[in-house]
Formats: sequence, structure tokens, C-alpha cells
Amino acid sequence: MRIIVLLLPVFLSAFTVPSTFYNFQFTTIEGANRQTSQFTGKKTVIVVLPSTRQPGEETYLLKLDSLSKAHQDVVMIGVPSYEEGFSIDSLESMKTWYRSELGSQFIITTALYTHKTSVASQHPLFKWLTDKDQNIHFNEDVAGPGQQFFINEQGKLYCVAGPEARFSDKLFTRMVE
Repeated sequence: MRIIVLLLPVFLSAFTVPSTFYNFQFTTIEGANRQTSQFTGKKTVIVVLPSTRQPGEETYLLKLDSLSKAHQDVVMIGVPSYEEGFSIDSLESMKTWYRSELGSQFIITTALYTHKTSVASQHPLFKWLTDKDQNIHFNEDVAGPGQQFFINEQGKLYCVAGPEARFSDKLFTRMVE
């Protein structure tokens, strides 16, 4: 019986699918190359950022910043989306705006193609986030700025929240616990 107990974890590990979340790379808005493998063992939240200054968006960014400061054990990554109106012509002004609202602990990528409709242009990270065949759990396309993806310490996508889910401190805390 003891041999079975010792071999069971080895046997079960042969059937677990390794997470591919740790295989992606992106460039920050400041120009640094980052790899998701840097976040191994940490919870990660990826948020599609607003790409235009609309009423209420500064408040939303400040809320995201507040949450990232309150949960420093959680990696927060903001992604400007081309499909949501980001323009390369506005890069410098958007970089200034994002950094005025989001502290240095909040990682901001360069603009990415985030929607499934972008097909070949969709960034590989967002292909993984939005395709159940890749992430094993969810088949949810990006529905707009504020879309959130929660990845656990093992690199598994465990929650997708639409843009309407502008979290309170209490709800966000429950999501990342």
C-alpha cells in the first residue's frame, strides 16, 4: 500500500496539463521587455485599460491603482487595446495619463490587439486568455475596457470579469484570496 501512495502523485502529475500562461512576453509602455514567467507563483490580474479619456475613467484608474497598492502580492497588468480605440499617435499622451493615475507597481503594456476578431493580429497572451482550447476554462472575448482576467499562482485562469464588474475593495479582495 505504501508504494501506491508514493507513486500516486507521480502518476497524477503525468495527467496534469502544464500552464502555458508562463510562456508569453510583452513590452511595457516604458519599453522594457517582460515575460509572464517572471510572475510564477503569484496571482496575476490582467485588465484592459480605457484607451480614451471618458468621464469616470480617471476614477476607475485610480481605483485600480488603489487595489494594486493594497494587494502588493498580486501582479496587476494593464493593457491598452487597439480595438478599444488606442492609437499609436496618442502613445505619449496616454503614457503620461496612465502613469499619472497608476503607480510604478502597476505594469502597463504597450497597446495590444486583444479581441478574437483580430484573428492573426490578436496578441498570443489574449489568444490564451480568450480561448477555452488554450486556457482550459473560459471562452470569453474582450467586451471592452475594464475586462479582467484572474490567473492563480499555478498559472491557471480562474475568473473572467466583464467591464461592468468595477470591483469594490471587498469584492476584489475575495477574487484574489
